[in-house]
Amino acid sequence: MGGGGVASLGKTLWLLVGATALIALAKGAVAASHGLLADEAYYWVWSQHLAWGYYDQPPAIAWVIRVTTALGHTPLAVRLGALIAGLAPLLTLRFAGDRGLWVLWWAGVPPLLWLTLFATSDAPLLLGWTATLAGALAGGPWWLLAGAGAALAGLSKYSGLAALPLAILAAGPASWRSRWPWLGLALALGLIAPHLRWLAGHEAVSVQFQLGEGWMSPRAPGWVGIPQQLGDQLLVVGPLTAMAGLVWAVAVAGRLWRERWDQGLRARVERTAWLSSVPIFAFFALSAVGGPPEAHWTAPGLVGLGLGLSWAGPRLRRAVEVGLWLGVLASLALVAHAWTPVLSLPPGKDPAARLGEGAALGPWVGAWARPAGAALDQRGGDAIPVLTERYQEAALIAWETGLPASVLPGCGRGSQYDLWAEGALPARALFVRPRTSGDPTCTEEAFPRLEGPAELEGRDAHGRLVGRWQLFELAR
Repeated sequence: MGGGGVASLGKTLWLLVGATALIALAKGAVAASHGLLADEAYYWVWSQHLAWGYYDQPPAIAWVIRVTTALGHTPLAVRLGALIAGLAPLLTLRFAGDRGLWVLWWAGVPPLLWLTLFATSDAPLLLGWTATLAGALAGGPWWLLAGAGAALAGLSKYSGLAALPLAILAAGPASWRSRWPWLGLALALGLIAPHLRWLAGHEAVSVQFQLGEGWMSPRAPGWVGIPQQLGDQLLVVGPLTAMAGLVWAVAVAGRLWRERWDQGLRARVERTAWLSSVPIFAFFALSAVGGPPEAHWTAPGLVGLGLGLSWAGPRLRRAVEVGLWLGVLASLALVAHAWTPVLSLPPGKDPAARLGEGAALGPWVGAWARPAGAALDQRGGDAIPVLTERYQEAALIAWETGLPASVLPGCGRGSQYDLWAEGALPARALFVRPRTSGDPTCTEEAFPRLEGPAELEGRDAHGRLVGRWQLFELAR
């Protein structure tokens, strides 16, 4: 290759790196401009009580938020780890066939874009998963990167535990005879070991919770869950992109069978991409039989799918590009709608409204609970304890007000608050819940006296309904 070719290649790489950074900056502007979602506030509460595991899932997101919020008590600080995870495509840029398509994939596939914007467990999962594939494809000592990435993925969500075994399987016999994949595996197991000890001491509560969400849910849809899950993928990934992915998966399956353990770069990438994506989609399609499917379950599989499609033929890549640009336009429309309503959606159906829940609920509850001007406590003294029916309200109130809100034991679904439920309940408290919950019967045993409710119809700055809540005063 001549000097001009090398210079051109270097310029292209820098353009792609710049494009990724520009996307990250745009996402940062969105992250800084909107309040936390309820789940983000919940993970922030976790970060105030660091542990090697939590009721719902492994601990990585709490540790990440604890580090980033050293920069301040702001939505951007909470989401900074997710934004960094959005730089993950740079780790595997050298292994992409069409590098521009690979960068566009992370901007044009909505689950990848949004899951690396909001502070949820999916963000470190995607970063760890991508690092695992990058280390495995580089080989040699880079398997240690794969091991570290696999540990991050497994400590984020249990689906992340599949990353390294699938990468080792894809590497083939030549790599199996080397010590490096096994050193990477040993590193991963060593980093995950503290969480395994935590599980042993807590009756594997997060594993039980995850099984209850999927394979063993009391709301199991049965076999109809499989077409529901596949239909969700068509919607969130985009019909054109999803169909292109299906064509690629079928075509590569035949080629892998013929070529077996070919060690050429394209063969290794396609084998790794196929084995780290297709089994994930199949697993979660089957999981939807036992639990109501959720579209983001399959997010790790999207990493391998995009990497594989970057090596597809020209016609298939063009189809993918069209689908991705449609995804970019859809995401831009959602961003615009979050800032200024573009569509008039029914109450409860507007995803942008969820970003305003905390700003509406927190100050209202704080005004009742704090001594200064509190309507329910004219005697002064400390703030009235706040109890809630669900973890969502407890977390949002704690984030917005600093009040130590918690879920009243026996109310709502199980959550981390159940593991923290120790000690005597206060003599009196405020009780907050959604207005749609029916009679507050879960308070009767602990608090025979109940007065209220005061009601809030929360709206954001644009007048969109973000929620309806009730507030009661409880006493023994």
